[in-house]
Amino acid sequence: MWHYYRRVPPEYAHLDRRHHVKLSTKIKVATDRSGTKAGRVAAKLNATMEADWRSLADGRAADTKQAYGDAVKIARSLGLDYLQPAQISHQPAQ
Repeated sequence: MWHYYRRVPPEYAHLDRRHHVKLSTKIKVATDRSGTKAGRVAAKLNATMEADWRSLADGRAADTKQAYGDAVKIARSLGLDYLQPAQISHQPAQ
């Protein structure tokens, strides 16, 4: 599997005690040898992490971070990727 791996930026280190962030893109290397799809997923993960760190710095993230984390965990435990409502609205109806 391809992974997103990044060090926590120094300006947010006092807010996020992890030294590094490692998340799975859920893209198999065998199906994406060049990493093109995984790169797009990693870019989205990076944008999410950046937004999370900014909200931590603004002091808004305590409750929203927990709620988001819970929603992601529930979705992943069901074998699904968590999507924001705006993302879902652009998906084709099934």
